[in-house]
Order: sequence, then C-alpha cells, then structure tokens
Amino acid sequence: MGRDATLRELASLVADPGAPRQVVHPDTPFLEDAASEDDDLSDRPSLVTCFCALQDIDETMGPTLFLPATNDRAAHKRFFDRDPAVKDALLRETPARLSTLGAGDVSMFDSRTLHCGTANVDWNANRSRALFYVSFKRADVVDPGNPGSIRPCYDGALALGDLRDQFAVSTTKRAIPPLFEALSRHDDRPAETTPRPQQKKTTKKKKKARGFGA
Repeated sequence: MGRDATLRELASLVADPGAPRQVVHPDTPFLEDAASEDDDLSDRPSLVTCFCALQDIDETMGPTLFLPATNDRAAHKRFFDRDPAVKDALLRETPARLSTLGAGDVSMFDSRTLHCGTANVDWNANRSRALFYVSFKRADVVDPGNPGSIRPCYDGALALGDLRDQFAVSTTKRAIPPLFEALSRHDDRPAETTPRPQQKKTTKKKKKARGFGA
C-alpha cells in the first residue's frame, strides 16, 4: 500500500447473539480500470482492511469466514456471473477459513476477498462479537467501489505514513497519538456549529469547599 495510503474506514462492528449469518461478499469489487489483461496489478489491493478482536472469538460467536485467493479477476468474474451455477461452483470449490481470534488479534485482508460474518449462536454465555476495524486505500485509487464507514470529511484525512510516525513518537513519549487532532483539521462543519468547551466559574468559597485551598 505504501506510506501514502489514506485512511478510509475507522469503525466497529458488533454481532449480538442471534445475529444471522451474512451472505458471502467482497467489500470492494475488482477494478478493471486498475488492471488490464497484460499486467499483474491484480496483486495490488485497492483497499486493505484490519479486523481487531476486542475479546476472544470462538466458533459460536459469529467469526468471519474467509475464502482465500478470491481477490482476483477470475474469482470475481465467476462470483458475479449471471448463471447462479457458476457462482455456486466457486463457493463449493473454494476452501473456507474461519477467523477465530484472541483478544487483540488482528486479521488483515484484501477487501476484494470473499468473506462473510457467520451467525452468532452463543446462546448460553450470551456473548457479543465486537471488532474494531480500520482500512486504508491505495493512493492512486480514486474510488475503490464502496463508500467507507467514516464521515466524508475524514475520508483521506490521514496517510498511513503519518499515522505510523505519530505512533512512533507517542511510544517514545508515552502519549496518545494526535490522530483526532489531525482529523479535526479536515472537519468540514461550519465554524459556528463546532462545539466549544464551556468554562466553569469557580468562586473562592467553592474552592475552599472542594479542598483546593484559599
């Protein structure tokens, strides 16, 4: 992706007990204008997504099911074929992998890869599956083919290289990286509607009562 890949998604996904299985799908299509029959750009994803588990995820909680090696032109051509039998054959022939994760584990994938969230059937323990996810878009791709789950004013506001640099500095200084400060510079809301912090008036009498001294 490179340092100039830009932030496209920053959100969370929660599946409570009883949540049904999703249909198999890619998050973004194979972009024909990004690759031709004569080149090998199919190995370059337009969007890379990371799913981070916020708790341990076992088979009953609706883990993501991936169909590896379905992020290329051939797989997408079969998946979107007008003949349902062609798509069904692809799904039968492709070995599936269930993404069970431990808390803090991350699965990173090309967003064109076929996948789906499975059903959360954890009725006994009543556990929800929560994923934090973030995705970055390749700099030379204008539209990956699917709107990102992020406010439009934040889309592309931060490059991957900037974020890595911020984390490097914050690790040294033991501070939170100024991610939201960077995003706020791209806020397209009118200035008059931007909320301002309210200052509380504290009298000398109240200071004594609250133990702040004279």
